Parts: sequence; structure tokens; C-alpha cells
Amino acid sequence: MRKGQSSLEFLLILAAFFAFLAVWVTVINSVREKSADAMEQKYAELALSDLAGAGDEVYILGSGNARELNVRLLGNATVSFEGGNVSISILNDSRSFGREVRFKTSQDGIELEKGVNRIIVKEEGDLVVFEKQP
Repeated sequence: MRKGQSSLEFLLILAAFFAFLAVWVTVINSVREKSADAMEQKYAELALSDLAGAGDEVYILGSGNARELNVRLLGNATVSFEGGNVSISILNDSRSFGREVRFKTSQDGIELEKGVNRIIVKEEGDLVVFEKQP
């Protein structure tokens, strides 16, 4: 009888441990997903800031100026130019961030891919041109 009681107690403790572990795995997974989303958002905001800043800089410096940017993203995104605003939209969800700029461009937007994107920003005439390099 003593061996049976020990085995039962051991099984109950083991079951409690696995229940505790199952709860922690779901909590850790949730935290990891939120962290990944926050990192993706921060990289997109940084890319937007870099692109808008380079566009404003070459526009202010005038014709013939250019800047090369290496923009890193954790997911695919679209950069849109409308009026005096530039915005970036993360493609795998509905988040979008915008910023007011000084420059004008005739482009509608550019597609950026996950990873490092090499972009040449140059001023031609009174327009800023963004060229994505291979």
C-alpha cells in the first residue's frame, strides 16, 4: 500500500508540474509574439525616419546631391508618397506610420522587402527620386 501511495503522489506532483509548465509556455509565447511585433514596428519607424530625412536632406542641398541608404526591415513594407507626407505600411498587418516632409516626388511609392534594402535617394530638378537597388 505504501508503494501505491508514493506512486500516486508522484503522479499528482508530475501532473501539477506539467500544468504549470503548460501555462508558462503560453505566456512566454505570447510575450515573444508581442516583442516580435514591437521590433517590426520599430524597424519600420526607423526606415521611415531614414527615408524622410534623406529625402529632405537632398532636397535642401539641391540638384546633383544623392544619399545611399541601407534600410533594414523585419517584414515586407510599402512606402507611399502623397503630397507633403511619406508613410510606410507593414504588409502583414494593418499598421501604417506617416511623417510630414519638405520634398516633392513624382513617385507613388516603393516596395521594400524583408531584410536589408539598398536605396539611392537623389534630387533631380525639383523632385526627389528614390531608387531601390538590387
